[in-house]
Amino acid sequence: MAKTFEDRLNVRLAAPRRVRSSRQGKQVFAAAFGASILLMSSTGLAACNRPRNIRLQVSTQAAEITVRTDYSIADLARLAGVVSQHPPHRILGFYADTIGFTLDMPALDTDECRDMAIDVKLVVQQRVIELASDLGGCLHEVALEHYRHHAALQAEALAGSGRALQTALAAVVATQSDSGVLKDRLRASVDQWLDQFQSTLPSVRAAADSPSELDTLRDACST
Repeated sequence: MAKTFEDRLNVRLAAPRRVRSSRQGKQVFAAAFGASILLMSSTGLAACNRPRNIRLQVSTQAAEITVRTDYSIADLARLAGVVSQHPPHRILGFYADTIGFTLDMPALDTDECRDMAIDVKLVVQQRVIELASDLGGCLHEVALEHYRHHAALQAEALAGSGRALQTALAAVVATQSDSGVLKDRLRASVDQWLDQFQSTLPSVRAAADSPSELDTLRDACST
């Protein structure tokens, strides 16, 4: 069944979607944040003479932004009404992306002495700035800069929140020695974190539409 105009665009303006995977895909990303900590687990190691070292790393990666001009100002204004998203400035386009994560960790028996590396990647994919196709040259450049500002603030927020996530995951690692159960609990913790992070995005968008930014958009290309 063919999708309507609203169906096709609603996918891009909806709240960021979540993608979960156990392995990193082949797409090339630019790293935005990364940190690791070394933990020691002394539980459930009946055959070991020492605690197991666990390296936990949480990083964020963001794909390159694609700029598109698929729709007119009238199209985007109509869509804004359909999805009830009304920016505090004239409609020039939008920024959208998909936020997800990957979790990579080995499966170890509780009596194995091998150290363990746990890598969690917070991945921002399908980053798109959609600009109205009928913007003039001057306004096109102003709008592009504005939505790059939106993307940059959201990336900063993700990196900052990722550092808090690492602290939360370290607490999970410290209380669980079974690798299978640990992986499930880590996934559940990241899922919960994603819900919390997405609830902060309206305030991030509001910060991007600051009074000075709104003045710039209002007065741009007026002469």
